[in-house]
Amino acid sequence: QNYDRHYRESGAERWQVPIDQVKDLHLDRLPRWINRLQPGAHILDAGCATGYLLSLLWDAGYENLAGVELSRQLAISARQNLPDSVIIEISDIRDFLLHTTDGTYDLIFIHHVLEHLSREYTIPLLREFHRCLAPGGYLSIKVPNASFLLAGNHCFGDFTHVVHFNERSLPQVLEAAGFDTRKLEFILHPPMLFWSWRRPGRA
Repeated sequence: QNYDRHYRESGAERWQVPIDQVKDLHLDRLPRWINRLQPGAHILDAGCATGYLLSLLWDAGYENLAGVELSRQLAISARQNLPDSVIIEISDIRDFLLHTTDGTYDLIFIHHVLEHLSREYTIPLLREFHRCLAPGGYLSIKVPNASFLLAGNHCFGDFTHVVHFNERSLPQVLEAAGFDTRKLEFILHPPMLFWSWRRPGRA
């Protein structure tokens, strides 16, 4: 019930900048490979929070968008921040996918969600994503990297983080869910050159 407040207190809104800054500063708010998809692509954001990623996609010209969010507070914010044609569902993503037809989406985002789910749900959920992706579709996953030097800050800084991944364990669960790991692409971000000594985790 209080996740919206914790989400904002963690600095999430400072991270959210307009698309012109994303482009000008070459920020990683949208995948660099997003132009592989046609403007008519069907895209799902699983765990869309306040809808920031969906808003960037909309501004980039993608209009067949849907977001699923478990937190009612965050979903209400997303609804207020997005055009009416963007679908926002208040639901557990697992329940939502049960009613989704095979091959519905060209791209599914699940950013900073997998680490919140109990271990027994990881592979079944990824199998459902595999089923719901169109042939040649993309699954974009972001999780805290447990191999990171200061990983404890990310992995244990949120009580709702229950499973941790790195570049070895993530391919394990993807392979078990039916994905071809030969087509797996890791996107690694080099350390920032400058950061505040008060917030070393930003390095």
